[in-house]
Amino acid sequence: MASKDSFSKNTTQGTEFDHQLRVYSDVTQLIASPENPTPLVRLNRINLNKDFQIYLKLERYNPFGSVKDRIVSEMLHGLEIGGRTVAEPSSGNTGIALTCVANALGVPIQIAVPRGIPEEKKILLRLLGAELREADDALCPIFPTEGARGLVSALIESPTTKNSYVSLNQYENKLNVEAHYQTTGPEIWQQTRGKIKYFFVGLGTCGTVTGAGRYLKEQNPEIKIIAVEPSSPDHKLPGMKRITGLDEELIPKILDSSVIDDTVTITDEDAYGTAIELARKDGIPVGPTTGAMLHVALHYAKSSSGLAVVMSPDDAFKYASFYKDILEEESRRIREEAYALIEDNRDNQNFAIIDVRTPEEYAGGCIEEAINLDYSSATFRNELNKLEKNKKYVIYCRSGDRSGIAVHLMKELGFSEVYNMLGGIIGWEARGNRGKEASEDDMMVKQEGLV
Repeated sequence: MASKDSFSKNTTQGTEFDHQLRVYSDVTQLIASPENPTPLVRLNRINLNKDFQIYLKLERYNPFGSVKDRIVSEMLHGLEIGGRTVAEPSSGNTGIALTCVANALGVPIQIAVPRGIPEEKKILLRLLGAELREADDALCPIFPTEGARGLVSALIESPTTKNSYVSLNQYENKLNVEAHYQTTGPEIWQQTRGKIKYFFVGLGTCGTVTGAGRYLKEQNPEIKIIAVEPSSPDHKLPGMKRITGLDEELIPKILDSSVIDDTVTITDEDAYGTAIELARKDGIPVGPTTGAMLHVALHYAKSSSGLAVVMSPDDAFKYASFYKDILEEESRRIREEAYALIEDNRDNQNFAIIDVRTPEEYAGGCIEEAINLDYSSATFRNELNKLEKNKKYVIYCRSGDRSGIAVHLMKELGFSEVYNMLGGIIGWEARGNRGKEASEDDMMVKQEGLV
């Protein structure tokens, strides 16, 4: 035992660490284990069934940001490198983790990725110094001889290069399974105090579902292991693969399908939509694969009870460019809804358009029939409070910022139906509409007609 004056209390083969004090001799000791688990966090707002508690297993807290940290360390230490370069295909997370661990060990790395992975992951790999090769294939190629997997296979098998390269071969490497059997499964069992009833996990290399699923089944055969896969091979969920319907030789060799109780397919739309909803309701930014698994768990919550754990492989930040397209489409849809409301409710006495810009801006051009209530006025809140709260309102400003705050305020005040016109008068005029110049009579219009 180290003395009380020792910097760290645990010493094994020259490595020192203290999980309690968070003191480590190298970064790989941060990788999760039963003694140092990643967090398990209950979801309180997105899940309304109190009899079906859902917890996320947040793998983003691994040192390199994903669940792949676990397997890379295990597989790399079990690999006979012999001075060769380690080459591995990856949709991003394995490549990032592998490069980090390899850097810590002084091992040269080459990573092959599908060209379509998020740009953020490519930047991280380049930052880490990985030799990066891109292949023109799907996000998660099925065939070992094609795309990113094919690039690595060629290096490993070619007579010219086979002595210079070695691969982890995560689709067939039993250490992939062993890492989850030794860490992920025991962590979940301990953290839930053995109360877990459902485990939701995605299909990819199949190491997580096989390793963690096998361990949990050994502890309690009644635990339901629910596997989640994309509904189509042509999907946008990096790291996930559709296993159903594949020929036997194309299914990852490490998969033990006997641990799976049900396999559920998920669309990209539902996966991304659920991930966004989780961020907005429970404040947890996650990647789309988490959204896929959580969507299925929420479906189970409608008719089930018990404690469920959902694997969350990584965070949202590596997918910002993927989310960007979805959020821009969301903004476009909201704008179009506001435009449609204006066109469809011209003669509706229970509908009003409110311009929250300054009187000077309003006078320079406004939407016809819009009423001006100056957002910057000290009386703005009081003026809003005078309005009839059961009417339908579209609120706009120059670009959508002030109107967004006004909408939030109106909802706080109890207005039942309020819409922000994203893009404001700029977007309105960009569609070919003309802003009406406000006359003196318009400027004299009071809000009595809205009350």
